[in-house]
Amino acid sequence: MEESKSFVAKYVIDQLILVQHSLEVLESQCEDSDVKNEPQVASLLSAIKLTFAKHETKLKSHLFSNFEGSERPVGAKIRDAFTALTGTVIGLYSDLRTEKVSKMLRDDYTVLCLGTLTYSMLLTTSRSLNEPQTAELCSELMKDYPPFVMKLNEIIPFVVNDDLTKRGFQVKTEAATEAVECSKKAWANR
Repeated sequence: MEESKSFVAKYVIDQLILVQHSLEVLESQCEDSDVKNEPQVASLLSAIKLTFAKHETKLKSHLFSNFEGSERPVGAKIRDAFTALTGTVIGLYSDLRTEKVSKMLRDDYTVLCLGTLTYSMLLTTSRSLNEPQTAELCSELMKDYPPFVMKLNEIIPFVVNDDLTKRGFQVKTEAATEAVECSKKAWANR
């Protein structure tokens, strides 16, 4: 049977890989000319990018200070997993640079939700397998994502209208406000 510490380390590495790939995508998005032309979006993406950079630093530090006793050096595990995923994920995300801003934000929203869920899963695993430092870190870091998800929920409808306008469509400007209100009601009725 696999040692619990090694088992938890693998999932910390998975979380780190998700954060690193997301950070690469966010760096590209922040350099995108369409994003730069929308100050509110550029500011939000910059804040999300800084948060992912903070998570990368904390996860790396946690790995190297808490999981040195694993059967293989953690650095080798990170390198192996990173190499295995790089081609597929980077290839997928590199296409985002040609997408409109609303699709970028949709994908960022998805990554933030996925990140929140994977922190929750890692938190559960860590507590169940008696790795309190990892559980504490997950509890701390997972709190960073929901405010961004909420903010994206509020601006995406307006960005969708902007994208439609740029494509030459006549849009109902009030549709974005209505979508935001409808979304707020949907979340309030949970």
